[in-house]
Amino acid sequence: MLLDNPTLIQPGPAAAAPLFLLHDGGGTIFNYFMLGDLDRPVYGIQDPKFGSAEQWEGGMEEMARLYISFIRAAVPQGPILLGGWSLGGLTALEIARILAGEATGLQLRGLILIDSPLPEEWANHRDRFVDADVWVTETTSAKTKQAVDWRMDECDRLLDGWRAPRWQQPRPGGGRAEPPGSLTQRAHGLPQDNILGRPPPPPELLVAGSPPPVVLLRATDRVPVPAGSKPGSLVDVDLHRDSAQLGWDRLEYPLLHAVYDIPGHHFDLFEGYDRLEKVTELLGRISREMDV
Repeated sequence: MLLDNPTLIQPGPAAAAPLFLLHDGGGTIFNYFMLGDLDRPVYGIQDPKFGSAEQWEGGMEEMARLYISFIRAAVPQGPILLGGWSLGGLTALEIARILAGEATGLQLRGLILIDSPLPEEWANHRDRFVDADVWVTETTSAKTKQAVDWRMDECDRLLDGWRAPRWQQPRPGGGRAEPPGSLTQRAHGLPQDNILGRPPPPPELLVAGSPPPVVLLRATDRVPVPAGSKPGSLVDVDLHRDSAQLGWDRLEYPLLHAVYDIPGHHFDLFEGYDRLEKVTELLGRISREMDV
């Protein structure tokens, strides 16, 4: 079922910057309705092409620009927070890239990536990847599974052609002030300077200025692969699972301000009271620290 875009998931105090949560690779925002109270307006943006195999001909940029129009319909100007699970976090980064170069009246206070790994090397490992329909239950209809599968296929296509933006003034070195509140590079000893002497990124990936605060919530476990999978098989989101930053440390410049680990795998972060409580607590705390 298609919802309004954006859909108000939680009302909240008008003084708090609203949090926009973007859909995952399956195109839905159902999981965000299970979150506890975040004490701020929370909106969800669903894939408007859900239920079809229609492609985003203009790639991630086309999708991000449309979602900016959805955001501005709800919040024409002022501070906002962005986040999302999996593809949703990557889309949030693409929106941040666009907002950095345009005067929209929106003030991006920060981004929260919910187990969103860097996907830039996925295209080279497709032969190792297996599907893990662990989200499918006995009550999942064939129609719903087909709709989600269509969007997951489109997600793969989009990410094969996408590269993450690189801000020219990396965080938090190069003269950048520490991020607001207590958001520091704490959870995994994140590097503060340009790393490993890597060559600069292509000019088309560069974004002027410094990135907004970016925080990653990282699932600690791998997704179980189907029985009978060949040795070395894994789900794409686990290619960098052993990396404390899910691969984001492979960028030329540091991006993340903090990483928080959550027990569980990519597809069960919104299952079970303990995990939901942990995700809710982190989203609430990080949002408050960014919204100052």
